[in-house]
Amino acid sequence: MPRSRILPPAASPEAARRTHRFALCCALGYAALAVLWVMLFMGVASGWGQGSVPPSQLYLVRGLALVALTAGLVYVAALCAARHLGRHETLLRQREQQLAGIVDTAMDAIITVDAAHRIVVFNRSAAEVFRIPAEQAIGQPLDRFVPMRQQAAHREHVKRFAESGATSRRMGRLHVLAGLRADGEEFPMEASLSRMGEGEDVLMTVVLRDATEQREGEKAREAQLAAEAANLAKTQFLAHMSHELRTPLNAILGFSQLLLTRPDCPLGEAEAQQVQHIREAGWHLLALVNDVLDVSRIESGTLQLDSRGVELHPLLDEAWQLSEDEAQQHGVTMQAAYRDVPRVAAWCDALRLRQVVLNLLSNAIKYNRPGGLVRLDLEHDSSSVRLLLSDTGLGMTQEQLAHLYEPFNRLGRERGGVEGTGIGLALTRQLVMLMNGDMHIESVAGEGTCVRVELPRSQVPAKLPEPPPAPPSTPPSADELPVVLYIEDNPVNMLVVEQLLVRWPIARLAQAEDGASGLREARRLQPALILLDMRLPDMTGLELLAALRADPQTAGLRVVALSASAMTADVALARDAGAAAYWTKPLQFDQFLHDMQGQLQASARVHQGNTANADLDDS
Repeated sequence: MPRSRILPPAASPEAARRTHRFALCCALGYAALAVLWVMLFMGVASGWGQGSVPPSQLYLVRGLALVALTAGLVYVAALCAARHLGRHETLLRQREQQLAGIVDTAMDAIITVDAAHRIVVFNRSAAEVFRIPAEQAIGQPLDRFVPMRQQAAHREHVKRFAESGATSRRMGRLHVLAGLRADGEEFPMEASLSRMGEGEDVLMTVVLRDATEQREGEKAREAQLAAEAANLAKTQFLAHMSHELRTPLNAILGFSQLLLTRPDCPLGEAEAQQVQHIREAGWHLLALVNDVLDVSRIESGTLQLDSRGVELHPLLDEAWQLSEDEAQQHGVTMQAAYRDVPRVAAWCDALRLRQVVLNLLSNAIKYNRPGGLVRLDLEHDSSSVRLLLSDTGLGMTQEQLAHLYEPFNRLGRERGGVEGTGIGLALTRQLVMLMNGDMHIESVAGEGTCVRVELPRSQVPAKLPEPPPAPPSTPPSADELPVVLYIEDNPVNMLVVEQLLVRWPIARLAQAEDGASGLREARRLQPALILLDMRLPDMTGLELLAALRADPQTAGLRVVALSASAMTADVALARDAGAAAYWTKPLQFDQFLHDMQGQLQASARVHQGNTANADLDDS
């Protein structure tokens, strides 16, 4: 395992020989000096002495012995000092090599310049950043890697830093600092500058990193924020546009439907045809508004699906019946081959699949020929179900198929007199894909088109709600009719619902023009159902819902939001606030009457349950 501290390395044979030579030279030098000193001393003491041994010889022996001993000690001391210095020199070289290795392998570019701004250190990352070998960069002026327009300012900046006495400084954090690669490419970077030494010995080191990816990331984030702001503005515009268009469309479609269904004073043939054109144009405009909103929701990721097991035959029957009138008008025969296939369920959003089937049936009918055929078949296996819709219509060329899913591209059919927007098929494919399905189209010009929609199979279909029973043939008396309170400030919208319920005598309509009067009438009348517009002059529909739920007298009343806003967020807010349902204007009379009857029956069942509980409590 690697050690955390560095041990002195073993000395090489050559280093050991150098150390011994150094110590031996020190000892011999000392011995020579000592012998010379002894000889001089003997000359001074040559006249002294007593006994059998002359004093000069005695001093000579003692002196030489002392010299030999001291020379040995000097040799040992010199040898130890030399070895110690050798170790430090080796450690210093090793540390220098380690530092050089760290600098060279650092992820950031490291450049050191001298007092003349000449490069003396240029690590591997710097070579990669500036795209030049280190040996070619050494000795070059630092300006070599600074764009010409910034060189003067850069030199002045470095000069002020060198004269400031500071030891480090951050550059490029709050402003753009540019570097220049060897190939002439400029790039943004961030750098820090440090200094060591003074005067001519000063060394300045720049640690820098290429900020290209960071700046690109910042630009991408800014672009994303701008896109989100634009998307929010688009959503708000579409919500406002949808509301403003649906309000007059409610009057156009409402009164046109009333005119076409007057049993007491039917229109003449010419007038009925004219009103029918008005009605069809209104529904066409409404379909365009709905399609644009759906595309916007898909693009913004806010389209919510309620996927579950859906039995296909009832759903296909409903779409089929809604398309039969259009087929009769175009002289097209419809063949429901799917009815011969055993019942099967798919995992999908029932509302969106109905929208898909209706759009595909409409295209097959509109772009067919008189006497043509539209056939809807159904296939399935253990994992998927497939809807197969074929027609004998105009068909498409390969060039048209290549642009099939481009929004608002009608493939040249805009000159054929058939109404359309060019957005329906693109939306249909997106809806199928959101339901984890796939759609494939094959077509031959002049022969017809075949559309295959594949969806995941569900083994357990959801239980479909039972349709409400038909209204009684004999109308009840006025006193027996349930009360429906409509809180609406627009008199035209109020008149449409009033005239509609006059012809459907199973409910008595009460009216309120604002939230305050609506709250009072709800307390007084205790209606079976409240129809609530979500934009009132004195309060919002959400505020009125909260007030109704907070009042014990009205907390149990059934409320349905009836609004010209079709945005998903508005629907969710109303449902969360306690609305039993959310219906959008303009009203389609058949659907409105069907849903109204269902809500009244649900309210009656709740009332009966409450009455039964009260009787039990009394008993």
